[in-house]
Amino acid sequence: GYGFSSLPPSRSYMTLDEMSDVLAGFLAAAVGSPAMLAGNSMGGWIAVKTAWQATALVRGIVLLDAGGAPLAGRDSWVPFGETIGIPDMKTARLVFRQMFGGIPAPMLYLGQHSLQDLFQRRVVREFVANMMDADPEKELLRAADLRDLPVPAGLVWGLNDHFLPKGSLEFFRENLPGAPALLLKRCGYLPQRERPVAVLHFLRMFAARLAARSAQRISVS
Repeated sequence: GYGFSSLPPSRSYMTLDEMSDVLAGFLAAAVGSPAMLAGNSMGGWIAVKTAWQATALVRGIVLLDAGGAPLAGRDSWVPFGETIGIPDMKTARLVFRQMFGGIPAPMLYLGQHSLQDLFQRRVVREFVANMMDADPEKELLRAADLRDLPVPAGLVWGLNDHFLPKGSLEFFRENLPGAPALLLKRCGYLPQRERPVAVLHFLRMFAARLAARSAQRISVS
């Protein structure tokens, strides 16, 4: 869902660009100064878009197992889109295993129904269907979107993530060659949940770098 944000007329979902616009509007109205953005999965994808669409409002971004890697285009994402429809409990258990670096069997059993309910909500189904029909050239990230990114970026990735399409990490590492990175062993698609302390330390380190960078600019000017 989208919290208290309103939806476009006659639609139960927002496009990625619309979500980026909402985020930029929030930064302008509620923060009022350049902010550091941290986003997981689609949130990382939106953070990249917002850094380009509202550069003056973004100080830096941290991408946690981010989505949007172009890979082989639409063909790379079709199996992903089909899987997250979660038509049955077998698929729910598969997705749980793909997401997490390690999950106890009782949690796998207890969580499967809630995971299916989450992904079968109308807002998710219609958003995914729209993405599957969209032009990948317009929606997926390009190498230049990262290489020429107008703000500093950091990368956090769970090395046991088998949920995002294969090759996603390599795309971000290759096109953010100078970005500080936290690569977590025995961690999956949600590092902020599986390794919250390590992620918090990285975010603080990255924020300190941004502050030092801003201070240096001020002293030079």
